[in-house]
Amino acid sequence: MEKVTITPLIFEEELDEIRDWDKEFRGTSKYENFEKFLFENGKILGMAELICTNYEIYPIGNDEIKLILIAKNNSGKIIGFTIQCVFGLETNDPELFLQYIIIHPDFQHKGIGTHILNNISSAIEKVAGKKPKSIFSYINKENIESQNLYKKFGLNFEPVENDDDYLKAYGVMPEFQNKFE
Repeated sequence: MEKVTITPLIFEEELDEIRDWDKEFRGTSKYENFEKFLFENGKILGMAELICTNYEIYPIGNDEIKLILIAKNNSGKIIGFTIQCVFGLETNDPELFLQYIIIHPDFQHKGIGTHILNNISSAIEKVAGKKPKSIFSYINKENIESQNLYKKFGLNFEPVENDDDYLKAYGVMPEFQNKFE
């Protein structure tokens, strides 16, 4: 796998590059998998709009941080991003809510998601000052690729109460540390 760098998103500069994903892939078979899972308030969003919506809409408390991380390859191209919140920063047991992990269609199945998960804890520590102790995410039951990635890292799954379409994935962060690189 080529070298991948993970850093926080710089909104103005990098959002346009993510918007280009939509222009390039919308309406193609590569984009169909994304479209199934990119809903917010009943409508399909583009990638950049997904980031903006999730960054602006959801309130955060005093002991929480919302963070968007991007993955870039050797040439500086954005090849993936994550949207997450870390809760409980004022406690000894911060928890990571991984809301989205999205990989550019041309870079899927090349170990990028694995690399991001292996390094997400360190990237969060640089911004928040603490590493999360545990992780959880909600996954559409049809999103087999995400389920397989999370299973590889030893996450457990349980049904989401009152929502037959989703599973909750959860686990302990130390299990993630450089497990598959």
